[in-house]
Amino acid sequence: MLLMVCLGRPYVLPVTDLRLQRGFQRLFNLETLPVAEEMRQIASSWRPYRSVGTWYMWRYLEVSQPGI
Repeated sequence: MLLMVCLGRPYVLPVTDLRLQRGFQRLFNLETLPVAEEMRQIASSWRPYRSVGTWYMWRYLEVSQPGI
């Protein structure tokens, strides 16, 4: 969060973030929470703006599952 929000880094993909993991699981119809390498592989096409993808994933969960 510090890198993304305070320092404005566009390339951050916080693979240990549970909310991001749940977003990946829901959006990509995965049966279990994805592991770090799986998330990196899926998000490889988002480079160099993985932070933007992360923000969209968090927002996707807010809209699709309010109250989480």
